[in-house]
Amino acid sequence: MSSQSQVELEKLQQDINWWINAILPADYPKNFPPPTAEKVVREAVLGHQVLKPHEYIILDCPVIQRLRYIHQTALTYLVYPTANHTRFDHSLGVAKIAEQIGHSLGLDANLIEELRMAAFLHDVGHSLFSHLSEELIKQKFRTKFEIIKGTPIFEDSSPGEIISYLIVTSPRFKKLLENVFEKYNKKLNVDRISRLIIGKPKNPAKYAFMGDIIHGPFDVDKLDYLIRDCYFTGIRADVDVDRVVLACSILDPKKYSTFQNAYLIVKKAGVNNLEQIVLNKILLYSAIYHHHKVRVLECMVKGIFETIWDHPDEIKNPQFKFEKVSDFLRINEFEFFSFGKSEPILSPQIEAVLNRNLLKRCLIISPNYVTGGKNIEGHDIYNIGEEYPDRIKLLRQFIWQEIPKKFRTSFQQLWVDLPDPPNIDKDADRCWIDVGTNQLKRLRDFLPYGEWLDAYEANKWQGHVFYSCDIGQREAANRAAKKVFKELFKIEFDQAATDGCKFSDNFVKM
Repeated sequence: MSSQSQVELEKLQQDINWWINAILPADYPKNFPPPTAEKVVREAVLGHQVLKPHEYIILDCPVIQRLRYIHQTALTYLVYPTANHTRFDHSLGVAKIAEQIGHSLGLDANLIEELRMAAFLHDVGHSLFSHLSEELIKQKFRTKFEIIKGTPIFEDSSPGEIISYLIVTSPRFKKLLENVFEKYNKKLNVDRISRLIIGKPKNPAKYAFMGDIIHGPFDVDKLDYLIRDCYFTGIRADVDVDRVVLACSILDPKKYSTFQNAYLIVKKAGVNNLEQIVLNKILLYSAIYHHHKVRVLECMVKGIFETIWDHPDEIKNPQFKFEKVSDFLRINEFEFFSFGKSEPILSPQIEAVLNRNLLKRCLIISPNYVTGGKNIEGHDIYNIGEEYPDRIKLLRQFIWQEIPKKFRTSFQQLWVDLPDPPNIDKDADRCWIDVGTNQLKRLRDFLPYGEWLDAYEANKWQGHVFYSCDIGQREAANRAAKKVFKELFKIEFDQAATDGCKFSDNFVKM
């Protein structure tokens, strides 16, 4: 680890520690229930499960309870009315599936309890609006996290995973875990639990499979959110979780000279079920995660944060300036809207989200809507926002400047949204299938995941330019956006890219 990485990591850890000390009372818990005082909880997707005292004491602490006020799918509930499930619900589901896999693999009770605890804690670093705030954190503190990822154990971790790890390893929270485990005579390893969250157990030759269960190509996190998101949005899709659980196995490094670690692998009989998972994941991207109204809501919230960061002196509430990573952990979604409405500069944007006064599409960006034989992929359109977030804002500025002044509203109302395609190809590369006679193959050898991803990008992927509700302003933004894309990327759009936006019948086509 470089000295710079160490310094940035220590600064972030201090910031997280400060927040933990503020939210978690030093004397929590004041009472320890007897070891036999188990609790049964029931939820809509996976039914009931039994919580032991050491588990529900941890779950009841403020650090975990805050997850009840963070929606699993951010603002999707404003599009799918029943999508009100939370990170807390999800964590319970992940723990149950992790336990099922542990039993299927024949693990001892101690390791199963470590898996359950890692599952309960795997999302503890999430903040308001879930992955949307993670994207904002990544944007705001990009340099910090790029430096921290120079630390070997964090090299492929997301900001949310890093924050979760630092919360679990913070002195006060770690002490809570140790005290609770000791009280109930649980021989659970806090260090191993924390490293399972980032999929990096200290002894991978022995415990790599545990990291894969919590943080792998087809981990319990994916299994739960796929069935949970389908259930609460009403999307008709199915994942046979029970069959996937039974298909899991542990790689024995002694049988394979090319492997040194005991990874989680899948028996060949489970390939069809993994195919089912991937196909449902693609379905959810087009139906939920890339739904244009879900995307425009996320852009509108990004616009609120952009206003905060562009005009910090006009924000009265110091908690609402989001100057530190911990500021994202201090405020939940309900507080965000409540506090935001009291800020004059933010109130109109907050009200627009709460009342679903949504921005509208004024250009659809799709490979199917390109004319002149130009290829969107060749212009790096797909990952321009992921790798170069500042370029998205610059692109918006170019379009803004092309809009006639009489049609300009707030700059925060103009958005270019280019969502990332699903990463199914990476999962297929990392997942190993036991085909028998001591042979392993990658999952991509069985199913054409690369072709599926290409087909999604070519036929289902859509980006958008969003702008004000006013027809005249949208039409002006449409013309400006098409001009900028032609000048910058040599991309021209056919009429379908405009017609899909449902302009007025008298819109002058150009």
